[in-house]
Amino acid sequence: MIKLNILNITIFAATVILITGCGVTTPYQRPANLPLDGLFRTFTDADTTFSLATRSALDFYDDPFLQQLITEALDSNLNVLHAVNRLVQVSELVKQQKAAFYPTLTLGLTGSVSDVSKYGNASKPADPFTELKLAATAGWEVDIWGKEN
Repeated sequence: MIKLNILNITIFAATVILITGCGVTTPYQRPANLPLDGLFRTFTDADTTFSLATRSALDFYDDPFLQQLITEALDSNLNVLHAVNRLVQVSELVKQQKAAFYPTLTLGLTGSVSDVSKYGNASKPADPFTELKLAATAGWEVDIWGKEN
């Protein structure tokens, strides 16, 4: 019972200290006349079309050794190489998907020569039977229902 009483007193004292600790400071009052002129940079005549994102890192740094290190790091960076390969793959997939909207044209040529079989007549005909076929098909699937999208 005494341990419980000491525990309650300790919790009560800690709570009172924490609550009164928050009220020690006075609220902040901002001074009325602050000199704000010249504290912030303003560029009225700046060229807004220029961006560091459009400038090469090799043009940004003048040190040739640093330019060599940047070139070497970019050439051997596997993450960049994988990203470039993925971009190439995606662009080829987009070309393939766009090709589905084009008409298709199929040409085929087949030929055969028929002669007397070795189990047929003993005499060979002077003119064997020759057959040639040339076939062409054209098709275009109009995407009315949006199947290709």
